Amino acid sequence: MNIITEKPVGKKTLFNSILYLIIIVLLGTVMMNCSKSTDSNDVWNPNILSEPMPLEIGNTWTYERLRFDGYDTILHDTVSVTVDRYRPLWPGGAWAVLDGDIFDGWWSNRDDGMWVKPEDSDPFLLFKHPFPVWDDWIGDGGRYQISTHYWGGYYDMPGMGAFLSFVYSFYDTLLQDMTSYNFCSGLGITRRYTYIGENDGLRRFEDLLLIDFELDDPPVDSSGKITFHLWVDDDQLPPEHSFDVFIRLNNKPFDCLQYGFDPERGISFYDGCYCPLSVNYLDSLTEYIHYIEIPYVPSGEHSMYVQIRGADNNHLTTDTANFVVDSGQTIYLGRLTAFD
Repeated sequence: MNIITEKPVGKKTLFNSILYLIIIVLLGTVMMNCSKSTDSNDVWNPNILSEPMPLEIGNTWTYERLRFDGYDTILHDTVSVTVDRYRPLWPGGAWAVLDGDIFDGWWSNRDDGMWVKPEDSDPFLLFKHPFPVWDDWIGDGGRYQISTHYWGGYYDMPGMGAFLSFVYSFYDTLLQDMTSYNFCSGLGITRRYTYIGENDGLRRFEDLLLIDFELDDPPVDSSGKITFHLWVDDDQLPPEHSFDVFIRLNNKPFDCLQYGFDPERGISFYDGCYCPLSVNYLDSLTEYIHYIEIPYVPSGEHSMYVQIRGADNNHLTTDTANFVVDSGQTIYLGRLTAFD
């Protein structure tokens, strides 16, 4: 396949200060070491990154904020939050302290996801990780109710990339506030929509949308796209001329792309894929020609195979391709001819 393409101190005080500093450094080292992964798949599949929230000191997120207070008063501004320092907390190790007033509490990555420590309550798990579909749990003895329902598609940031996101619902039973989070592993919170319940019956909300970020180790951008033509000679097919096409990329989440084709019913798609798939059928008297587009491909090297199966699920033919995708780039892989 062709690819186109700063008072003096006593000794005791000094000793205690040095000891304290060593403890902090060790805690930070442990956290960083625990957050790194050697599994190459972690790079490609945002859903299995070992560090769901990038909490390196200096990491910054900038949001566009819209607030409606129920009296036709709209606040529309831009706000930022930065990881300022780490604070030891026993038990539980070190917690990241963020400046700014957007998010409450301290944050920490754990084996099961990202935890939050509010100033007035016990720590609780906010973002389970990896993302569990249709799950729910509680925090602070039941005050907080958190649940997951579905993946939120891709969060597009023009000029910066596209990132796979997941949706978490958060309900504060004490304040009766409902919040929806769109969360991208390795990037952070891309959107937070909060409905504030009040006894006066007025509707209040706040919407935060991520518009910029500065991260020490940003996640892989998934704004690439690949396209190709698939040509199938009808005389090579079983009499019913129906077949399924299975497309596999070596890097998740693109390991479940498939569609079916029938000359009378046309193209049919299968649910359950993280990546959308676009297929156009081009009319031909002697061949079935499909123009295929796969968006949101992560930047980097890829290998792909395309397998065609008959209506009885028997293997008919397979073709492969190797290619590299850069941020925002569209790669045309050319023509794949079945049974060639």
